[in-house]
Amino acid sequence: MTRERKEAPCFHGDWMALVPYRFQKAEPICGRPVLVTLADKDEQQRFYKALLNLPRLSPKVRAAVLAELGMPSPQKEKASLHRARALAYRWNIKQDIARMKESGEKPREGIHEAAIMNEAERLRMKVSALKQYLHRHAPTTKRRRTSRASAALAK
Repeated sequence: MTRERKEAPCFHGDWMALVPYRFQKAEPICGRPVLVTLADKDEQQRFYKALLNLPRLSPKVRAAVLAELGMPSPQKEKASLHRARALAYRWNIKQDIARMKESGEKPREGIHEAAIMNEAERLRMKVSALKQYLHRHAPTTKRRRTSRASAALAK
């Protein structure tokens, strides 16, 4: 009672063709198919970008296309967005601290804590949620490795 598996068609090298489609007034206009090896770099780029617009593209194929285009993965793009947002929040907090010091304010909970509270209120977040967000998306620092010889020279 086992079914035989059908081999899926395999697209490698010269077999895969770029078929350009354009839409004018909701009617597809077909172009001339171009073999991948004969396509220039611009045609390949357009084809890969068109592939990314497909809704049901498998994750492995999407990752390969993104790598071919030299684009970051969605996860890396999202992480960089969060880091930038956290950096902006930190900048606002530092500006608030500087303003409080300049005006001579001395809040009961401390200047830093009061600045975080002001930023959380501005963002309509809880203070604990903002602190956790800033901690989670802290800027990464690269450690410099020093050899013993360079450490000895520094003395």
